[in-house]
Amino acid sequence: MLARALNTAPVALLHPGPYDSTVEVVPGIEVSEIRAAQWFSGLLSGPTDDVFRLFDNRAGYNRNLRRLRLAREIWELDEDKIALMTADERSQLTDELAQLQRRIDKLTDELKAAEDDAHR
Repeated sequence: MLARALNTAPVALLHPGPYDSTVEVVPGIEVSEIRAAQWFSGLLSGPTDDVFRLFDNRAGYNRNLRRLRLAREIWELDEDKIALMTADERSQLTDELAQLQRRIDKLTDELKAAEDDAHR
């Protein structure tokens, strides 16, 4: 509720910047504030020392975030689909919407399978 009242994102309350400054995200590990915000948001990636210091097992980290990343990709594709529905070029929309829907369906299936695997 505080983030909404301040018209910002919750992560910006925890990591307000400046983003090139250094913050201690866990005891003994300092990274740039933008890396800390990206890690908090599940968006951290890249082969830098900062990234590798934030988790012990890269494969485990990626496995644990798989469902979040699939859900984000589905959300982004849905947003693209909505944007296309409001576009003026209706003749092109049918093919693009069908393609987006196929990708959404595929990712939705992957997300369901990942959720099933997570509950085993």
